[in-house]
Amino acid sequence: MTTATQVPSGTYRAPLHNCDYESLVPNSYVIYLIPGHSLEQHSEAVGKDMKPFVHHVFDMYTEKVVYVGRPVDGRLLEAIRADEGVELVECEDEPQLDDELEKEL
Repeated sequence: MTTATQVPSGTYRAPLHNCDYESLVPNSYVIYLIPGHSLEQHSEAVGKDMKPFVHHVFDMYTEKVVYVGRPVDGRLLEAIRADEGVELVECEDEPQLDDELEKEL
């Protein structure tokens, strides 16, 4: 594995969704790996150890790895999306309290 982020050379780009919200967390993404694609394989494909970028792993997904990656700059985002083991990338938005809950607070 290299220490610098690999520059994507293929044509695959995982879809990037939900980036038009007003309340996005800067440089933070939810990354969905395909079933059977480990974080180690993902790191190898990206060319960078991704463990330091894993902010949270969603344990509700038992069939695949889904994690919040941050801080992720543009170059790293492109390398992540170029990994054919990445199913989907979503921009992370700030959780919003619903109106009723806000009234109670």
